[in-house]
Order: sequence, then structure tokens, then C-alpha cells
Amino acid sequence: MLTALSSGLSAFVGYALLFWAPTLLKKSLHMPAGDYALDYGLVSAITGAIGTFGSGWLADRLAVINKAWYAWLPAIVYVLSIPFFIAFVVSGTWQVAMIFVAFPFLFNNMYLAPALAVVQNAVAPAKRAISGAILLFGLNIIGLGGGPTFVGFVSDHVKATHGFSPIQIGMLALAPVTLIVIASHLAAAWSISRDRTLALTVQGIAEPLAL
Repeated sequence: MLTALSSGLSAFVGYALLFWAPTLLKKSLHMPAGDYALDYGLVSAITGAIGTFGSGWLADRLAVINKAWYAWLPAIVYVLSIPFFIAFVVSGTWQVAMIFVAFPFLFNNMYLAPALAVVQNAVAPAKRAISGAILLFGLNIIGLGGGPTFVGFVSDHVKATHGFSPIQIGMLALAPVTLIVIASHLAAAWSISRDRTLALTVQGIAEPLAL
């Protein structure tokens, strides 16, 4: 449940950024249409692929040391994403913004592969397909349904202030949500460590803390 919740909140932030970044780049930073189509598309596609596959590879290797790395890894990269995300939103030019946004695009995709690993390793083989499907359904309900809507709602109900446009303020409202995302991943890490330790204790293994 905590893995599903942390995944949904991660998708909330990730989908909101993916959905509204083009608006910010075009309307607030005046990015030309030609540059947007090529540069933005390449950056989002490449970083998304690296983040998804790279996180799965890295989490599997770290999990040999401790299974909680399946949740610690997303928590750490979301911490790292915050300064880059804020720098992207407040950038003065679209060229600088494109450099900064590459990092949140990369980090925001690093929860999915570890989450799927947790879910599929926690159930019997016959239930892996349905468990993965339920996870994806839940994270899209929360993430795709809530994230873009949240930023749009905030930007619709604020006025430009201190040099920031409404869309910039709406995007900055994701920063506190990111803190909740980090907390949820840490809670999932605690749960993974606890459940795994309890399982080993029940089985009579002498050194459960070795995980």
C-alpha cells in the first residue's frame, strides 16, 4: 500500500511537470515553436528512458545490500530534484530552463521500476500481472488525474506577483508536494525493511538485520 501511495504521489508531481512545462516554456519564457518541438521532445524522451531503465538497474544492485533501497532510491533522487525544479521554474530564459528541467525529468521517472519490482516480488507469480496492473491503475488515477489538475487549479486562482506568472506559481506549488513524496518513499522503505525482517524472523533466520 505504501509503495502504491508513494508511486501515485510521484506520478502526481511527474505528470504535472510533464504536462505544464511546455506552457511555461512557451508562454512565460517565449520558447520558439521549432525549438520546443525538437529540444523539449528530445530532452523529455531521453531523460525519461534513462530514468526508468537506469533506476531499475541501480535499485536491483543496491537491493542486494538492503531491500529498502527500492524505496530509498526514489526518495533520494526526489530530494536532488527540488533545487533543479525550482531553478527551472524561475529561469530567465528558455535555454537555461531546458538545462535545469532535464534533471527533474530524469529523477521523476526513477520511482516506477523499483515500485514494480517491490509489487511483483511481494506476490505469488500468478498474481504478478494483476498486481502490476493495479499499481499502474492507481498511480495514474492519482498522478495523471490529480497532478496536472492541481497546477492548473492553482494557476487559475492566483495573480502574477513578484515577477512570477500564474503558471510559474502553480508549478512552484509542486515543491511542497515533493516533500510529501519524499516522506511517502521513506515510509515505504521503513515498511519494506520491517516486513522483510519480520518474514525472516518467522522463518528462524538468525540475522534478519543483515538485510
